[in-house]
Amino acid sequence: TVAMDVAINCCWSELAAMQPVAGNRQQASLLLQTISSCGSVGNVKPEVVEEGLSTLLLCGVDDVLSLSSVVSRNCDLAELSQSLQDSLLHYLLAHVASAEPPTEPLYLSADLISSVQGGPPQKVLEELLGPAGPLLSILSSPASEDVQRACLRCVAVCGSALRPGSLAPDHALLQELVRLLARACRDLHCKLLLSVLRALRSVLVRTEGLGTCPLLPSLLTCLKGQLLCGLAWDATALPSPAETPKSRVARKPRPPRQTVPPAMTSSDSEVSEGEAPSLAPPQPRIRQAVHSCLQAVFESLDKQTVVKYWLSFLPDGPRLPHSPPSLLTCVLKDPAPKCRRAAACVLLCLLEGSKPYLAPAHDKVAAAQPFTPYSLVLGAVVHELHSSLLPAVAMETNAGVRVQLIKCLAALVANAPYHQLKAGHLSQITCTLQEASATRDTDVHVACLTCVGAVLSISTPLKEPTQWLQSHQPPWVLQHCTSLLQSPGSQSPLQTEALQVLTALIKFHFTTVWFWWNEIMDLYLNHLSTFPSHTQLHVLKFLEEFSRSLSATLEAKAVVVWQRLLEGPLAALLRDSCAHTLCAQAFGVLSTVGAKVFQALPSHCQVLALSLPLSFSRDSSVHRSVRASAVRVLGVFVSFSCLAEDSSFLVDCHSVLLQCVACSCQQVCLQASWALGNLTETLSLSPLLSPLYPPLLEAVAAGLREKEKVGCNLVRASGNILRTITEEVLRTCVSSVEKICVHLCKSTSSGSMKLRWNACYACHGALSNAAFVSSCASSVVSQVLSAPSTRCLIGPAAGRPLLSCGGVQELQGPHQRSAGRGHSPPLHTRPVCASVVCSVQGSAAQ
Repeated sequence: TVAMDVAINCCWSELAAMQPVAGNRQQASLLLQTISSCGSVGNVKPEVVEEGLSTLLLCGVDDVLSLSSVVSRNCDLAELSQSLQDSLLHYLLAHVASAEPPTEPLYLSADLISSVQGGPPQKVLEELLGPAGPLLSILSSPASEDVQRACLRCVAVCGSALRPGSLAPDHALLQELVRLLARACRDLHCKLLLSVLRALRSVLVRTEGLGTCPLLPSLLTCLKGQLLCGLAWDATALPSPAETPKSRVARKPRPPRQTVPPAMTSSDSEVSEGEAPSLAPPQPRIRQAVHSCLQAVFESLDKQTVVKYWLSFLPDGPRLPHSPPSLLTCVLKDPAPKCRRAAACVLLCLLEGSKPYLAPAHDKVAAAQPFTPYSLVLGAVVHELHSSLLPAVAMETNAGVRVQLIKCLAALVANAPYHQLKAGHLSQITCTLQEASATRDTDVHVACLTCVGAVLSISTPLKEPTQWLQSHQPPWVLQHCTSLLQSPGSQSPLQTEALQVLTALIKFHFTTVWFWWNEIMDLYLNHLSTFPSHTQLHVLKFLEEFSRSLSATLEAKAVVVWQRLLEGPLAALLRDSCAHTLCAQAFGVLSTVGAKVFQALPSHCQVLALSLPLSFSRDSSVHRSVRASAVRVLGVFVSFSCLAEDSSFLVDCHSVLLQCVACSCQQVCLQASWALGNLTETLSLSPLLSPLYPPLLEAVAAGLREKEKVGCNLVRASGNILRTITEEVLRTCVSSVEKICVHLCKSTSSGSMKLRWNACYACHGALSNAAFVSSCASSVVSQVLSAPSTRCLIGPAAGRPLLSCGGVQELQGPHQRSAGRGHSPPLHTRPVCASVVCSVQGSAAQ
């Protein structure tokens, strides 16, 4: 052994000292074969090995098998220099096709791609996986299974390093992988199937537009066939819910759509490539890989395409002895926790975002029907989801699997139309969650609270959530969440989720829990300053919803709450601009105070509520989110009737908003434009403040060229001004008015619906003033006669414009005069058009 180590050291030293030229290729090849035959490196220094490898590559040795063997057994790829890694990878890719067999070079290439920092260049990966690349050539050739598995390992690593969307749905590699998958499923070879699935998943997540792939149905068919690979089951042996509605959808027994695949066999060992030896059977890893591929497919597809495959993976009727396997079968029957969790992840992908597609679902069976409506089939699917998920959550012992199942239940609650389904589902869900939340596992507890929040957030009024809340006094959810907030040992995720549940409770069920509003406020006010910052954000969101609900129902109590808020921790948060997220949210809370509540507040609270948003709106150094929130508060306050006569406040708001609407920050500018619309409505009621109009018109004329959202708000503001402006003020700002009128005429026939809506209202306001007839009247009539939507006609048709012009023919352009010759407006708009034209004609005659 000592002599062998000495010989290896001599070979490496000679390689390191050799000139890296083509003339030394033969000598370098002999030294490489000697090192390869000896085995390990021994005690050779790593820098000597690296210099020797560089010499071998530069000399151009063509013994790729020996080089791969030496590198694989004797080098730590992560410790090689970046330049040597790149050179070695290019060498292997150039010679892998000529190696026989190419198994070891392929594995080494995969390891190199994984170890390259930042990954190899995308161009290299695309060439490697392309139609002319060596990997596709090896996969499509009649190579041995070992070679194909090595090639698939390289494909999986390359796919993981690609950018998302790098592959097209008709890529030759994807087609070849689907062909290999079908062959592996047919021949029942575990190791090859596992390698294909891993490579397929890495390619699927990098494929863009998978919905247009012509092989998608074949791919999903193959994946569905291996959902329960190696398992035999009886569908009727699966657990059933405690209660099942007696009325079920009448369906005829159908023959099984698919039989159970027999247990797969393999002549190879049960150890997959790149893994340590294990006695575990490969079938669970295959099932887990199948679920990973399904998840990659469903995440890549749009929801409309995903819904088309629902009935292939979800049951639409009760379980029968020969029912085909489904995702729910995997969730309930698979003995491997990782496989159950993976199946639940796929189910979650199917359920998320499905609300518009589940909207027709119902389970009200008619007396006799010649066919089963699709809405009834969807209702049966929803029923089976409840029938399987509820017992699965109750019986599951693995915490990770249980969390995923509860997430699936929350997604189902958020998307199912319970007002069209028979009662009982939500009651079973709340009972199951109440029992599951008694666990000590934090993740499971958080998931239960998330699902409870989904139940409470159902916007459609239902009896079941209300009955559940009224079954205990105080309600269990209120008592449970408040105890989590008060307990010093509660973890932060639990407290955050409890705050969100209470926010949903207040928003949708305030009338049920208003009796305990004082205790809730004491809890929040006493703990607002003690919570960590990320939890305080959720506290403020709760206070915003609580203030809105309380002001709408209990005004007297709302005054007490707001006085405590402004004299307590909320004022401290409003003054702290350094914590900009909390400060911005605190201004959001301040914006929910109603006009009547504000008027009833003590004077010192009113002064504080007015001075803080004015101060932060003026300060350009504060964070943009804080400044935008403060400006929005001003926009709310200027619409209060109790402040409409406070001229000093309106003048201050006027100057601040003019400064903010010219701000370069789009977020601040948008809120300022909205606030200007409210300010101009208030100013239109006070003729004494008309001197404020000229700078407003100038700012509006300059801001109309901004983005559409800002311009839409400023169009509304311009209409408020033009409706009440006097001739004396008009003479001082003729240029700005002309610019505004040109923009209004343009906006009535172009832009978004909201912009056109506001422009039509603005023109209607302008038509109330005779000074604007010549610039706006023809545009309004033109828009009325050609408007495709009735919404754009409401504003101009709302009154009788006071026009002084020569007649309706002068107002109409050539297009409108030819209305009777094939250019008439739509039928549903003609009555409105006629009323406006008659109004114009009547005013013209006067």
